[in-house]
Amino acid sequence: MAIPRIVYFAQTVTIKTSAGAAYTLPISSASIEVTRPIEAVSTFGKFSSLNTAQTNLTTCKATLKGYLGKASNLDSFSATVLNNMIADTKSSTEMTITCASSAATDGFVMKGILTNIGIDISMGAFGMIDLGFAGIGNPTIYAPTTSATTAASTTYALNPITTMSVGTAGTTLASNYATSIKFSYDLPTDTLAALGDDPNADQGNIKLVSQIATKAPYKTTVNVEGHGVDPTIKDATFNGAGFTYKIGDISIVLPNPKASARSFNNAAGQVSASYAYTVEDTSATLSPLTIADYNPAITPQNTPAYGA
Repeated sequence: MAIPRIVYFAQTVTIKTSAGAAYTLPISSASIEVTRPIEAVSTFGKFSSLNTAQTNLTTCKATLKGYLGKASNLDSFSATVLNNMIADTKSSTEMTITCASSAATDGFVMKGILTNIGIDISMGAFGMIDLGFAGIGNPTIYAPTTSATTAASTTYALNPITTMSVGTAGTTLASNYATSIKFSYDLPTDTLAALGDDPNADQGNIKLVSQIATKAPYKTTVNVEGHGVDPTIKDATFNGAGFTYKIGDISIVLPNPKASARSFNNAAGQVSASYAYTVEDTSATLSPLTIADYNPAITPQNTPAYGA
């Protein structure tokens, strides 16, 4: 008998927000973890415990990693999609994350809110995005099966974000020889637990009074490094819409950033010194871009993916 297995090409990952849209996204990896806090009851006169019982709510977290770019028969990780997820998180509205085949009997289904967004691109790599979600209650994790081992019938295509579709402040990063840019948006969460709830309730089956919620302040960070990155830039230069980070079709503006770190590195045998800076804020504005927003003197190699 064959070993039960689920192969990645039989599954898709969708995220359904309160706006009603179910986004099917170009995900390269998906994982979920469930934690159930169990404690033992100990007493004098007995070597082992009297019993074990659950003392707090079951929690779960999911991690998704995907490609940035314009997709065919898929939804892109656009500014609109990300803003819808952020809006749901700020209102403590749970989203539904599904990793399964069309038969929906494999993978997992989880309800939760965002805990972090990470966007990064560097030389030699595609533009990637990481999403973290947290929820309470037992998500649905399906048992191993061999029923989903065929590829989906839909033809998917993606124009990935590459090095030529990145820029800052209206120009491409080639002007300051940057080699990588990383953006992170951390949205801390906490659980509002209520006595009387079933601590091990299944998500979607039992209505919990308890709720997972986001808590401010948030933290946004942008790190840029490269051979010509200017570490002497002052806070005032970064402020407002005058300084924009452009990754693919996503514009990132930190409203009131502060430079929190700067560095210089050089060594014998290296062709050039490298520089880096990090700026931080408590929020970020994500907006859509088109090809016209980039320096017209340099044409990104995936031009057909933009302005459609």
